[in-house]
Amino acid sequence: MRYCSLLRHFWLVLIVASLLNASNVQEVTEKPRFKVEIAPWLTILHSADNKEISLSKAAVSSGFPLVVGPNRILMLFRGPKLNEVQVAISTDGARSWSPRGVIDKNPEPGITVGRPVAVKSRHGSLWVFYTGSLSDDAECPKAGLWVIQSDDGGKSWAERKRIWTGDAANLQGAVETRSGTIVLPFGYLVSPNRFANGVILSRDRGKTWKLVPSVVDIPLAADRARREHGVAGGALEAAIVQLKDGRLWILARTITGNLWQSFSKDDGETWAPASPSLLTCGGSVHLTRLASGRLALVWNQADWSNDPFWHYPWNLREVSLAFSEDDGKTWDKPMVFARGESELHSLVTEVSPGVLLLTLPQDGLLLEGREGSIRTAQEWARFDSPFIFRKYSSRPTAPQVWAQLYRYGHMNKEEAGAESPRVVFIGDSITDYWSLDKFFPGRGYINRGISGQTTPQMMLRFFPDVIALKPDVVVILGGTNDVARDPGPHVPVQMMEDSVRAMVELAHKHHIRVVLCTIPPVSDYNGFSRTKDRPAAAIKLWNSWLRKYAAEVQAGLADYFSVMADENQLLRADYSIDGVHPNDIGYAAMAPAVQSAIERSTQHGPVGSRQP
Repeated sequence: MRYCSLLRHFWLVLIVASLLNASNVQEVTEKPRFKVEIAPWLTILHSADNKEISLSKAAVSSGFPLVVGPNRILMLFRGPKLNEVQVAISTDGARSWSPRGVIDKNPEPGITVGRPVAVKSRHGSLWVFYTGSLSDDAECPKAGLWVIQSDDGGKSWAERKRIWTGDAANLQGAVETRSGTIVLPFGYLVSPNRFANGVILSRDRGKTWKLVPSVVDIPLAADRARREHGVAGGALEAAIVQLKDGRLWILARTITGNLWQSFSKDDGETWAPASPSLLTCGGSVHLTRLASGRLALVWNQADWSNDPFWHYPWNLREVSLAFSEDDGKTWDKPMVFARGESELHSLVTEVSPGVLLLTLPQDGLLLEGREGSIRTAQEWARFDSPFIFRKYSSRPTAPQVWAQLYRYGHMNKEEAGAESPRVVFIGDSITDYWSLDKFFPGRGYINRGISGQTTPQMMLRFFPDVIALKPDVVVILGGTNDVARDPGPHVPVQMMEDSVRAMVELAHKHHIRVVLCTIPPVSDYNGFSRTKDRPAAAIKLWNSWLRKYAAEVQAGLADYFSVMADENQLLRADYSIDGVHPNDIGYAAMAPAVQSAIERSTQHGPVGSRQP
């Protein structure tokens, strides 16, 4: 057995070495002070110093690739003249390109063209969309969205049409549905520094266009602290794809730490209430369907360690890639494929079956990757390998911010001087996504939930996020991530118990009353395999201990499990969209349970300085 193990490692070393030798890039130096590191299983087709095609460094002029036929790719740009849309053409798999040509020149005064995006219809028509922004002294209506159309493969273009007027964010792509509806998601300004996502769609091949507003509009409180720093918040750029079951799926960039999502069953006419997805977000996002049937996602994952001052997980220095076999219900291990000293973002398209083209437009790079090679690298990166693949696996969170101690720092300073009585909710995503102002109007309850956290992480931030605020009551909900098996940390039960005991004893020491909450059930009703990840036996075991411990220390108890479970002891289908996280109906069922527990806890005298 030992001999076989050594032999396997020997062959792995040879494979790694061959990949490194075959790769023609590791670092690309654009300027003496700037470097981009590219994963070894990708090939650079073009870089910034290539004279055939020069991708602009500005974010708004990123090149957008559109495959229009066998061996024919259009790359769309904002031109050097800021009111122009230009195109370059490749007929050899993105290895060489024609000179750029102007396909539209917007005559509106003061217009600056944003990133163009495009879609090819099933009838062969090409649709190019772009935004426009205005200079401060421009005397014309708000810029809005434009579309131009070609019916001959891009040789000629119809006159532009303004299809919406307003202030729009950058575009990330459009789709034509199987029934022929063209759908373009976009962010638009709804108040200073705050965007919402809407879609604009056409069912008659571009003759008329309909706006569907507020598809993704995150709660004001979700990123209030970030917007107060002058950073644009809300729901920004959005990616879109049609799922195998016919639904449309939007993933929108936010600076809350997660991509937000919404689904439509009727080609974009109506949309389900938006909610945070399980995918983290530190920057832009792009999504596409591959010939294999998989979804390919490129995006900037969240990183709370980058800047503790700003309190949002900006991470534009790394770009990751992941595949999904089941339409986004689960994802393969994300792989970091590019790191830089400045901001990076990417778009992905499939130029031929299994051959991916990845752009790094701000840095003048075009990359090629093979779907099979990338998936093989993902498999190797799952192990604690000492070789090159380990560094490209999903980036670990820095130890000093493992509990995200910085996230609420700015808000905690404001809340610390507020008057009592007050209640702080601390927990994971179920708390994080709960709009307390909506369900407890006028009560001023404070939300300190952080998506993905376990009870040990909650315990580490108990001082800054709870004790420093000097509340009368703390509501503690944790454990669903602790018991999660795959994916998940699977925290030992003893560690869970110790973490909850520590929080309760700290609260009592500081004269804070405690309400403990049972873990809600999970279910597979909505197409997600939640009962496998979070076994019913593990949830039952934890909740049983929690009920006994609450009675032992005379803590309040909000029994979410009992009010959320159906006759099968699973999460009711109408209470959630993903089998774990409550929707508004689910939160409405939880609210009376916790409010009753809070009121009962405050009927007693103040907590003494004793430890239970």
